[in-house]
Amino acid sequence: MSRQKATVQRKTSAAKTAQPSVWWRPWRIAPLLFVLSIAVYIPSLKLGFTELDDSIFIREFSVYHKNWENLITSFKRGVFHETKDIYYRPLLLNSFLLNYQLAEENIKGWRWVNMILHGCNVLLVYYLLLRINSGLLASAFFAAVFAVHPVLAQAVVWIPGRNDSLLALFVFGYLLLLTAYVRSPNIWNAVGQLLLLSAAFFTKETGVLTPLAAAAFWLLVLRQPWAHRSAVYVAALCFLAFVIWYAVRAQATLEHQQIKATEMVQAFFQRLPTLLYYLSKVFLPVHLSVFPVQRDTPWLPALISALALVTLLWLTMRKGDVDWQRFVGGLFIYVIFIMPALLVPLSFNDQDFEHRLYVPLVGLLVALTALRPDWLHQKPRAVRAAAVLILVVLSAVNVKRHAYFNDPVTFWKKAVADSPSSAYAKMMLASRIEKIEPQRADSLMRLAYRMDSSMKYINYYMGVLLQHRDSVLQSEPYFLRELKKSDLNSCYFHLARVAFEKNDRKQAIEWLQEYLRREPADPQGNHNLMLLYYELGDTVRLRQQVARMLVFGLSVPDAVADAAGY
Repeated sequence: MSRQKATVQRKTSAAKTAQPSVWWRPWRIAPLLFVLSIAVYIPSLKLGFTELDDSIFIREFSVYHKNWENLITSFKRGVFHETKDIYYRPLLLNSFLLNYQLAEENIKGWRWVNMILHGCNVLLVYYLLLRINSGLLASAFFAAVFAVHPVLAQAVVWIPGRNDSLLALFVFGYLLLLTAYVRSPNIWNAVGQLLLLSAAFFTKETGVLTPLAAAAFWLLVLRQPWAHRSAVYVAALCFLAFVIWYAVRAQATLEHQQIKATEMVQAFFQRLPTLLYYLSKVFLPVHLSVFPVQRDTPWLPALISALALVTLLWLTMRKGDVDWQRFVGGLFIYVIFIMPALLVPLSFNDQDFEHRLYVPLVGLLVALTALRPDWLHQKPRAVRAAAVLILVVLSAVNVKRHAYFNDPVTFWKKAVADSPSSAYAKMMLASRIEKIEPQRADSLMRLAYRMDSSMKYINYYMGVLLQHRDSVLQSEPYFLRELKKSDLNSCYFHLARVAFEKNDRKQAIEWLQEYLRREPADPQGNHNLMLLYYELGDTVRLRQQVARMLVFGLSVPDAVADAAGY
């Protein structure tokens, strides 16, 4: 027998030995993966708010969520603000609106939705890997890695991280439909592609890059010819979805903030190491952060991860066990979905949040299934034991990270520890510990201000700090600067106090009126304006203000009610 035939026979025999038992069928593994993806996040149900956008969407948007007509309004506005916002994510807003109907302001109900979304995505990853012939055990293992990997924890335990898990639901579903379209092109599959692709576009800006990822998936992973009639239909559906998204978005009241091409090129070269940093957090998750910035991310884990991956690739390549087309296709999908984060100037946003890996990670998993070293089949029991150990370690690290999202103080203390060069993290921690650690709060806030006085919200928090230190008049210029920077509603409330200290009642009334125009049901703002009218003896406007407060169910002192004629 020749050496070549012996090698083939050995591989065939080893492969048969590595086959799972009859009990392990794809449809039986799927529910186990779903349960695993939920079980690892059950401890997060006891967590509270981080006050990094989650309280905005759950509490401050409660009035918006109560109106079902806003399911349409979401397509006409930005995420955080109707007009002064550059982010257009209507389906994310609508997911929050629907979530509010189920749980109102009980954050546990919001966490359940995030967990279920994650479980569905795990199943989509599993079936996607199966459809591209990755093998049953490999598909199950990599889907389980996706289920428990701690680098994705922020996308699940942090409520606003839903923008990536929701995007993944549509992107993964779309790629799965593409695999079915290759086998059986039909009108219903085409309609499904159009709907899922459009949904991805309307969920997050990164979704617009899905057609590029789909092209790599079609040509390199599915190995379909680009000139085939089916490819033309797929491209036409992508173009139609883009036209629909662009036409609807063009009608939205967004702030069009232009980033120059030179700024994007500069940002790309500045942020290029982020590609490697993200990669290292997947293969060696030892320096995960709740608020990561590039300059505070250590380079050693990234270097070790890169060397390990290159070594594995080289060893596998020597045996000829690399599916190069799939490997390159998977890496392209990873890079294309990470690319938007590399083009944002650091002055605009210097955070490298880990939840951004949620969608790109599927590209890395596809690339890894292209590596099929022969030694995996030689000792199947040892390989399975190692796989289980990896999943246990990843799960343990994941669960441990949940505690950092428990409350604002814990979250921002961890953010400052992870990213000591972040002025924003220091500012947010200072604002959260002001009452319990006033001296440290004062020191942190002033340090943050020295680091970056042009940062959004820093002037507001400096003004609040001064007012709490009985330096009301000195706070005025800070609030005025913040209004120019962010037009933050609360600035008007605090400026009314400054005007009151100056004995300028007319100006105080104007500031409060503007504040209540934006926050109509705020109890303290309404109460202060009522007292001003009462003090000035303005019975006409006092009566109007009392009536307004009664509509909102706010209490009115008997003496004031009598003076207003109630």
